[in-house]
Amino acid sequence: MNMFKRLPYFVYLQGRKIKINVDYRIMVSFEKVILDKSLSKDKKIQKIMKILCRFYPFFFSQNYHELISNENLYKESIDKLIWFYRCRKKRLS
Repeated sequence: MNMFKRLPYFVYLQGRKIKINVDYRIMVSFEKVILDKSLSKDKKIQKIMKILCRFYPFFFSQNYHELISNENLYKESIDKLIWFYRCRKKRLS
């Protein structure tokens, strides 16, 4: 990503435009969880859920149940978080 390009402030999840929180601290938290080898898989999932709710304020404020009860939405929200983390690239070169 060109650092002079404007950041995206929305993503589409299941056809709905959802606002994202582009605060760099969320990405730092995400990276720390991913790289922490001392955390169990269950603990990582718990922490990533909290990060998802910070990244997607829509789910934090009103629709948390929708995120945890819809497996496809959960997977897509993780994919978009990773897409943003990778600077809007599908794969790192």
